[in-house]
Amino acid sequence: NIEFESNKTDFAVLVTLPGSGAETSKTSVIKIYKKKFFFISRSFVPKYVAYDFDMISSNNYIHQIFRMVDALMHGIESRETILSSTFADYLSRNLITNVKKVLKKIFKNNGPKFKPSIVKEMCAISFYGGVVQSECGSSLCHAIAHFLESHSKLNHSESIFLASFVKLKYEKIIKNKSETIKCENLLRNIYTNILNNK
Repeated sequence: NIEFESNKTDFAVLVTLPGSGAETSKTSVIKIYKKKFFFISRSFVPKYVAYDFDMISSNNYIHQIFRMVDALMHGIESRETILSSTFADYLSRNLITNVKKVLKKIFKNNGPKFKPSIVKEMCAISFYGGVVQSECGSSLCHAIAHFLESHSKLNHSESIFLASFVKLKYEKIIKNKSETIKCENLLRNIYTNILNNK
């Protein structure tokens, strides 16, 4: 709508829970009485994005890991849709690689807060995860996760973590992708680390 675009108000986003990439996505999700409504418009992409490093450094350890898995799944799923492109594929490959590196750093992080360097990497991952999701959409993992959220008390990141096992198991059986097997092993390691360390 030309009239809407000309009267559009620029807005800024202050991120405290990085991972889902909502801060760079053109998709808006509104939850009303446990039901989700999806709206898509370039007008939803903010002009300014800022990250509250101090608040993020104190985020719940397990939930932040789940949010990184959310970003990982954005990277994987963006390569599977009909909207996938060379640009998105390049970002996705880098995103997947960097999520794996950051998760290893998170597991080694000592103390009650995340190190500043880890916080900055988590924010970059969230930013680019949102970009690839915004350009290419999502697939099976997010569909399952949104269903789980609507029919349970699980939040988005918890639902994504559970749904990622279902998606990767399906792909392992149906498609037998080596990358899928590596990601499934990564998720098993995450689960083991959560049980053993926190």
